[in-house]
Amino acid sequence: MSKGTAAKGLKRNKGRLHIRCRRCGKAAYHKIKSVCSSCGYGNSAKLRRYNWCKKTVSKIRIIAKIKQHMNKRKKSGFKLGK
Repeated sequence: MSKGTAAKGLKRNKGRLHIRCRRCGKAAYHKIKSVCSSCGYGNSAKLRRYNWCKKTVSKIRIIAKIKQHMNKRKKSGFKLGK
């Protein structure tokens, strides 16, 4: 075996490095590093977010509001009306 370009194809025998994340559900959880590259699970309790990505910041806020609303409905037993 040579160590050139032909041998590079044999390096990838570990299967998939990224599997589904428990927290965000995306296939971004790195098995070896034990960290999700999308939401930061495994690294910190806070969600990974940056101000240069405005779309994710707004999505995180919307998801937080929905969860807050669902928790309020769960406490009341999902009653309809007033």
